[in-house]
Amino acid sequence: MRMKIPTSYQKQLATSLARECFLKFQLILITSEERALSILFIVLMMIVK
Repeated sequence: MRMKIPTSYQKQLATSLARECFLKFQLILITSEERALSILFIVLMMIVK
């Protein structure tokens, strides 16, 4: 049975999870091409927020 989770909490959880994944992802990034993609991702996160 699934618990009813408030959408605000879900959104907060999703953003923190995405940020955590992104930080780990950044450690892997080396090339400038991938770094450009990471900047794009940051912009996307700002828009979604």
